[in-house]
Amino acid sequence: MSQDPGPQSLPAKVLEYPARDMTITVETDLTYGELQHILAGEGQQLPIDVADDSIQLDQMIYSDLCGPREFGCGTLRDYVIGVEAVDGHGRRFHGGGKVVKNVAGYDICRMLVGSEKKFGQLISTTLKVVPVSACSCLVCASFASAAELEATLSRLNTSQTTPVLMDLLCTETRKSFHAVPGLADALGSDAHAATHPRIFLVLGFSGPERVCRWQAETAAAELRECGSAAVILPDQESLRLWCRTACKAASGTPSENPDWLVELRILPSMIATVTFQLLECDCKIYGRAGNGRLWVQPITDSTASTRTQALTLMQAAAASCNGSLKLILGNADLPQMLPDSVQQIVSQLQTVLGSSTMPNPNS
Repeated sequence: MSQDPGPQSLPAKVLEYPARDMTITVETDLTYGELQHILAGEGQQLPIDVADDSIQLDQMIYSDLCGPREFGCGTLRDYVIGVEAVDGHGRRFHGGGKVVKNVAGYDICRMLVGSEKKFGQLISTTLKVVPVSACSCLVCASFASAAELEATLSRLNTSQTTPVLMDLLCTETRKSFHAVPGLADALGSDAHAATHPRIFLVLGFSGPERVCRWQAETAAAELRECGSAAVILPDQESLRLWCRTACKAASGTPSENPDWLVELRILPSMIATVTFQLLECDCKIYGRAGNGRLWVQPITDSTASTRTQALTLMQAAAASCNGSLKLILGNADLPQMLPDSVQQIVSQLQTVLGSSTMPNPNS
C-alpha cells in the first residue's frame, strides 16, 4: 500500500496530504500543474481539466472552471470540501472540513465556488481527489441532421455505458483538435467536410482496461444501431489531449476570434436542435452535449446578418429554459440573463460579507 508522503517531501504550499484519505489541503495560489504533479506521485488526480497548467487554484474556484469530464466526473463544486477565506470586512472564516463525509454547518464551499470573488478571498482549500485511470479512449460519430443526433443522444441516455465526456463540435471546429491521435481520420477529410457539413459527437471513457474497452465497444455498437459510423480511438493520449484542446476551444484566443465567443447554457434536450440551427447561421461550435453547454463564435467569412441571427437565436434559446449567455471574448450586444431573484440574493450576501458591488455577469 502506498505510504503518505512525509512532511519533508511536501512543498510549502501543501498544508496536508493524507493520500490514503483521498484528500489534500493546499494554499490556493498553488497552480493546477503543481497540484497534479504532487497527486501523480500517489497515483491520484483532480479530475478537472483546464487549458493552462499555470492557472492558480483560487482562479479556478472563483470561476468554477471545469473541462469536458464534468459530464462524468462533476465540477469543482464536487471536489472542494473545505475552504479558508477572508471576507470584505477582513474577517477570516472557514467552511466545510478536511474529510469527505462532512455535513456540519452551512455549505460555504459551494457558495464560494463560481462566486467570481464576490463573497471573499480564498486562502486555502481542501480538495477531494480520485485515482488516476489505468486506461482511456474516445469514440467518435458524425451526424447530418438534428433528428439523427437527438435520437442518438436519447439512446445514450439508456446506455449501460458511463462516459466521462460527451462532447460535440462542428466541421469548422474540428481543425482545432488536430493534435488528438487518429481524430482527423475518424472525422473525415477536409474536402469531404467542406461539402458535407456535419456535427460530430465524441464520447470519452476511462477506468480499468477491460471495463474501458467494453464500454467503448458497447457505445460504438449503440451508435451504429442509430445509423452512425462510430470509430474507436484507443490511443491512451487521445482523451487527455481532447480535454486540453476542448478547454482552449471554450476559452478562445483574440487572434482566432475577432468578433465574439459566447457561452450558451441550455437544457441538454435542446442541444441537438440549437446546434444545427447555429450551424446554419455560419457559426463555429464546440459543446458538451451531456451538460447543455455550447461555445459559439462566427466563422471568418460569415455576414453581419447571420451573426445577428445567431445572437438572437441564442438569446431566445436561453430565455426559453431559464438558461444563460456569457460573453467570453470580443463584443456582442447581450442582455443580462441572471434572474432578478438571484441578483437580490447575491446583493444581500455581498452586504453581509462586505464585498464590492456585483459586476456585469457578461464581463
